[in-house]
Formats: sequence, C-alpha cells, structure tokens
Amino acid sequence: MFLDANINFPKDLYNPYEQINSIHIPKIIRMVASVETGKIFGGLKSNKRPKIQARPIAIIKTPAAPINSHRFTPIPINSICKFSLKKSHYQNFLLKKIFDNNIIKSVNYDGVSINTRTIKKDNLFFAIEGKNTDGHKFAKEAVEKGAIKSVVSKKIKKLSKNKIIKVKNTFSSLKNLAKVTRDNSSAQIIGITGSVGKTTVKNLISFALKNYGKVYYSPHSYNNRFGVPLSLSNLKSNIDYGIFEIGMDKKGEIENLSKMVKPEVAVITNIAGVHFKNFNTLKDIAKAKAEIIDNILDGGNIILNKDD
Repeated sequence: MFLDANINFPKDLYNPYEQINSIHIPKIIRMVASVETGKIFGGLKSNKRPKIQARPIAIIKTPAAPINSHRFTPIPINSICKFSLKKSHYQNFLLKKIFDNNIIKSVNYDGVSINTRTIKKDNLFFAIEGKNTDGHKFAKEAVEKGAIKSVVSKKIKKLSKNKIIKVKNTFSSLKNLAKVTRDNSSAQIIGITGSVGKTTVKNLISFALKNYGKVYYSPHSYNNRFGVPLSLSNLKSNIDYGIFEIGMDKKGEIENLSKMVKPEVAVITNIAGVHFKNFNTLKDIAKAKAEIIDNILDGGNIILNKDD
C-alpha cells in the first residue's frame, strides 16, 4: 500500500465552502499519514508499508526522538488497548468516572447526542441549554425517539425517573465525558485547526488512514465549544485513528478545546484574515491558532503550512 503523489481522493470529500486553493493539501495528507502510521510503531512488522514520495511542508517535533526516515511501518493499534472490557462495561466505566456511582448502574449507551433531529437508538441525550433554545424541552422527545436516557439539570414532566440522569450542569457533564473518553482511548488522535480548509483536510486524512485501521472523525464541521466535546464523546473504544477539527472565534478557544482533544499530531492548515471580528492583525490570529501546539502530547508533531 503506497501513499504517493498520485493518490486520488473522491471529490465529495472536499468542502465546497472552504477556499483551499492556497493549501498544499496532498502534502499535508501524506505527511499526517506517514507520521500517524509510523511514529509509534515504526519498529514493528506489517504487510502495509507506506512510501512517502513528497517532502513535508514543515514538521516540528515536540520532545522525543526525531523521525529519521520517510518510510514507516503501520500496524493496527487496537491490539494495544488500555481496556479489554466488553463494550457495555467500558461505557459504564466512563459514566461512573463523571457521574455519581449510586445513580449509574447499567447504562449501555451507544453514542451521544444533543439534537433530537439526528438522535439514534440507545444514544445518551444531553439536554444543553443554548442561546436560542433549551435542550430540556426535548428530553422527553429524545427518549421517545430511542435515547437510552436523558441527562438533565431540570425537572422534566411526564418522563420516568429511570430514563433520567440528573446533574448540576449538563454542558459541564458533556465536557467531562469528552475528557474521560479521550483519556481512556487507545486511538491515535489528530487535531486540525487553521483559518480555512479544516473540514476538507479532516475528510481527506480520514480517507487516507482508513487503509490502516478503524477511523473516526468529527462529523460535518463540529469544531466549536459544543461540537468538539460532542465529537470526542462519540469516540468508541475500538477506534485506531481519531481526527478532530478545532475552530475558534476568539482568543483562548483553541487552548480550551485542544486541551480536551490532546492531539498527538496537530495540523494548522493556514492563517488568513477571516477572524478580524475579534482580532486586529494576522499575527494575533496566528498566535491564537498556535494555542494547539501547547496541548500536543509529548513526542507529538505539529504540521504547518510553510507558505502562509
């Protein structure tokens, strides 16, 4: 299996709303794929040996042994897991980390949701209170549509107590679940930020890495303070590679979100003047995007666009 300059990506992976002409996407994808499939397991044998035929745009190592070759050996990493628990036991383990053990007995949830329009059977529904609407209005509807339980902070009329998990703050609970899920995942995690191109790069990296293991990536453009913890909370225990977008609207947002994601490989696609509502200069935007670097795990990598 070779990752080379001629790799063909389906057109539907490109986000039509992103202006990505200035980003050398093929180089970024090949570099991420090479790092992800080789930086941890380069000494182990496998039948799949990717060959990188393009030089990286720019790659900066965080403290660890430097990469000394562009030829790497990937292996499925789910053979090296933090847990050998059954699916239901793993889920209960995560919930007991964030909720009172006395109220969590057996919740075999399958995924997390904050939106009843897209909720699936056995999802755990978090009733989040936003600016325009309150998720508590839909807690009962969520259960009716198949949610295993609704996580709420208010009293819900006409909904059985055994279908409710009561907490002080539902959004804080969602973020806590995201952190616990990330901390107990054996997946290799990639975090992507930048002014433009995040969704497209995420989609293409996911496409490239699916040849080497099970891939999960944040859906749509879920890259804000709600989307990132929601995406992380849906990271399953059998995933080999997790790819997450990290967006921002103001200083400090990438710092907070990347602390949750804790990427082993981070990508900054580019810096452009699309955030001037809350920033004065491109340099200020660059500094805010660079917040992701401080939260890369030791031994990880940051991949940068050398041109802009």
